[in-house]
Amino acid sequence: MKAFWGGVIVLLSLLVHLRAASEFSEPFDVDVSGWGTSNSGLAQLSHVAADQSIRVRLIGFGGPDPNSYSLIATNGASSGAFVGDYLATGVNFISFDFMAEDVIPSELIARLTGPEGTYFFNLTDQVVQPGLWYRFMVSITSQSAGGWVGSSSNGFDSFLGQVDEFRIQLVKSGTATQGYRFDNIALERIPQATSILINGANETEMRWSYLAAEVNYTVQAADSPHGTWVDIGSFMSLSNEHDFVDSAASTILRRVYRLGTP
Repeated sequence: MKAFWGGVIVLLSLLVHLRAASEFSEPFDVDVSGWGTSNSGLAQLSHVAADQSIRVRLIGFGGPDPNSYSLIATNGASSGAFVGDYLATGVNFISFDFMAEDVIPSELIARLTGPEGTYFFNLTDQVVQPGLWYRFMVSITSQSAGGWVGSSSNGFDSFLGQVDEFRIQLVKSGTATQGYRFDNIALERIPQATSILINGANETEMRWSYLAAEVNYTVQAADSPHGTWVDIGSFMSLSNEHDFVDSAASTILRRVYRLGTP
């Protein structure tokens, strides 16, 4: 299933809407970028150079085993990008890529902690097969929009004003050694078309902004917001912006666009 954001109607006119970007994406291109783990003696964190991801390897052994482990971001991770005032950044989602190398974990939980409380979101049921990459996007626009479970002294919105820790919690499945991979952990805004124009060839040139790096996106078009949506192209974002040209628009008076992820 694809998730799509926003439409823009082009009526043979120029539309420009600019806002400063404030999202952050950690691609783990070089190392683990300061991220850590709980139970570090039994959860080995390493960088995977082959595909520029990171691996949490949970060690199996015969004795009593604390079966809960976490990948953790505090002040030292990604230059502190995942702690502090989420409200001030204007972000709308927490997202990350995940793969279970060997077995599906018993639990996979995204967790935010701050002075006012803790909230979590259980993603376990969305992983159905090991060896495949999954991309998760969890809304933080409101507690209900993201399905966050938890409590804080002054409510979810106030809580987001001071986040001290973001962690992804894993619970082992069985006692054998098992590995889990993570990549492109990000705070994202809803993608927007921040620049749209008709060029000399009557093609529509659009700039999509607030993208997550190294994510595949699909562009769809229709003749109205309630029309039939058709894929007209796709791209992998290399940064938080990408320029896209709709050549077919030269013969169409009215066109609506939206952007989505697989």
